Amino acid sequence: MFDKDDFNDFNEAIQLASRKGFYPAWTNEAFELWYLLHFVYLDAAISRADYITKLENEIRKHDGYANFNYKKNDPGIYALLQAIGNENQAKINAQKLRKFFEHSFDYKSHKPCTTVDVLVDELEHPESILPTLE
Repeated sequence: MFDKDDFNDFNEAIQLASRKGFYPAWTNEAFELWYLLHFVYLDAAISRADYITKLENEIRKHDGYANFNYKKNDPGIYALLQAIGNENQAKINAQKLRKFFEHSFDYKSHKPCTTVDVLVDELEHPESILPTLE
């Protein structure tokens, strides 16, 4: 599980994991995209800081969260997403994003994009078989 961030070897990391038999869960550009997809669909390439701003704005729309400030690695984020987010919609949004790039293996250019939904599905249904990247 990793983000694109500013790394230049993003494609190589995904390809190496695939060659080793792993299906990497990744997000380009920041993991916060996955969180944001619980609330809205976003297909614009924005900065990591902008993801956080948009996420905070979406969460603040909900009763009791008017003063919400996002903190990276917050152990309460999962419970928050389960309470006010929509995981099924996040999965649909992630799949929709991947459709834009389905014929390209230049993963660093897949922005925004994520495969976190595939990991979530695997965790929810470990009996299923993960798809291959290529």
